[in-house]
Amino acid sequence: MTDLTLEALRSELAPLGVQLANLDAKIALLDAKVSGLDTRAAGLDAKVFGLDAAVSGLDARAAGLEGQISGLDAKLAPMRAQLDGLPLICRSLTVLHQETRALRAAFNDFAGANVTAGEIEALHADVNTVQAENAELQLRLATVERLLAELRGARP
Repeated sequence: MTDLTLEALRSELAPLGVQLANLDAKIALLDAKVSGLDTRAAGLDAKVFGLDAAVSGLDARAAGLEGQISGLDAKLAPMRAQLDGLPLICRSLTVLHQETRALRAAFNDFAGANVTAGEIEALHADVNTVQAENAELQLRLATVERLLAELRGARP
């Protein structure tokens, strides 16, 4: 065996010191890279937070729109029933017009005949009925037209 001297030990350990210095330099580079990644991660966190705030704002606006749509649905439900009744109203108006024309013809025929008080009373009752039905249908039609105009005005 050889005698181990301090100088021999130093010469043997010198390459290890160089390797440790190289490792320290590499570790310092890795630390710098990790610091850079930490900075970038913090920037991403800030961007994600901003996106979360924007999405929350959109959620609030969507909820408001849903409320408005629900309100419109509630307003439209009775109108739909009235609009579905328009063909019936039109048919009723047609019948009333025919009855009015028939009454006018009947009044014109009275000029050549002797009319009793009972016949005139019956004619007055018929005319009153036709006029009442006509007024009711005109009112219903005016209501439907107003609601339809309001609906058209509410749309953008």
